[in-house]
Amino acid sequence: MLYVLDGNTHFIHSAGTVSFLSGNLVIPQVIVVGIPNINRPKDFTPTVNEAYPNSGGADNFIKFLRNELIPYIDKNYRTEPYRILFGHSLTGMFSIYTLLKNPDLFNGYIAASPYVMFDNNYVVELAKKNLPESYESSKYLYITTGRCKKVL
Repeated sequence: MLYVLDGNTHFIHSAGTVSFLSGNLVIPQVIVVGIPNINRPKDFTPTVNEAYPNSGGADNFIKFLRNELIPYIDKNYRTEPYRILFGHSLTGMFSIYTLLKNPDLFNGYIAASPYVMFDNNYVVELAKKNLPESYESSKYLYITTGRCKKVL
């Protein structure tokens, strides 16, 4: 199971990548669940921040995933007990936050260019506290970063 945040933006390329890799037997078949969103600051930020109206609802969104969406998908589709969460930018930060606060919700976490600067590096500071040097886990976190060229 691959849960894709900002599904309205990232579903097609995620599903295409999964189709290509599974079709070439690089990965097993995967169900891709695209989760569209209409209020990113509300759902994906862990703290209230004046620069982002309605921010601070990440814990509620995690509850939605845990208590509603994942059980619904597991009940209605042929699933395996291995789940991956994918997010980009703000939702990439949310993926890392979910790992730090609810590590057993997913087996793997992908954060593409995560916006970890949010609220004075809140998630980075949380990682320093929650991930001691001796951290051992069967969880996976894959982080990518990108660079945009300045356009004149």
